[in-house]
Amino acid sequence: MIKTVMCVMDENQWIGHSNLRVYLGRKVITVLEAHKQLEKWSKESFGVLVGSRSLDGKSFWIEDCSSPATNDVSSRTSFTLKDPHHQEMVNIQYESSSGLVGYIGTWHTHPQRTPQPSNLDIDDWAMCELKNQDRTLFFVIVGTEKTSVFQMVDGEAFELSKREFL
Repeated sequence: MIKTVMCVMDENQWIGHSNLRVYLGRKVITVLEAHKQLEKWSKESFGVLVGSRSLDGKSFWIEDCSSPATNDVSSRTSFTLKDPHHQEMVNIQYESSSGLVGYIGTWHTHPQRTPQPSNLDIDDWAMCELKNQDRTLFFVIVGTEKTSVFQMVDGEAFELSKREFL
């Protein structure tokens, strides 16, 4: 079940609601836009999201993301993160920021105008949540026209944004 949370977005590229703000960095937006599945033969693209949060846990900054690499596997409608560069990127940013920047979720593309998470996506996100109970995670799906940001709450995917920002 997908529930939509009222959201806003302005020129600073933030999404969220009254108790939560998620800022998407220009670098991340550029990467996501470059990987849209616009052609009929385009394979899914994907990666990890790297970011930080405010001390009160109400504001999050998605500052960087990885992209598919040599050892990763993908098809038109599926992908598997296999290349070690995804984890290496997280490790480098975590260490260089003294633990302030780290893994904050994943992103991938769908060949749909307005992306909707599949059951496989929701199951994967639930596993990510189980493995990372110490942090808030976000999951981005890039469609051909819109990009949506989701957060898992009690095993359900809540959509933070359905606005066209890419």
